Amino acid sequence: MNSKKIFKQLHSRESILVFSLIILNVINLIIFQNNDTIILINSLTFLILYFNLSDRDYNDKKIVLFTILHFSFYGLLLESLLIRYNNNIIYKNPSRPLNLPLWLIPTYATFCIGSIFTYDFFKMVLSS
Repeated sequence: MNSKKIFKQLHSRESILVFSLIILNVINLIIFQNNDTIILINSLTFLILYFNLSDRDYNDKKIVLFTILHFSFYGLLLESLLIRYNNNIIYKNPSRPLNLPLWLIPTYATFCIGSIFTYDFFKMVLSS
């Protein structure tokens, strides 16, 4: 395992962008917890900034975009079905007919970007 390579990856532009995206979304959820519209707008803005600032090439960005759309769609669908038939999770201001707030879409997208980064990082670490 090459510690210089790991250090370089952890301090790369992509790493800082992913970490910042996650932290900004957590802060956004805490500060604006009573305003779903602001959470949604801020989260979408953070995602747009991430894509504009990322060093990924165009084709890789396209793949990441389709991946997060796929992940977010099925995440929302599954959570909506669980809420509908289980009633264990209740959101303050759910959007009908989904039974959950729209700000979850960029939240799932952020989670997916973090997962992709984690996969790439451990692929690099374990293949060294």
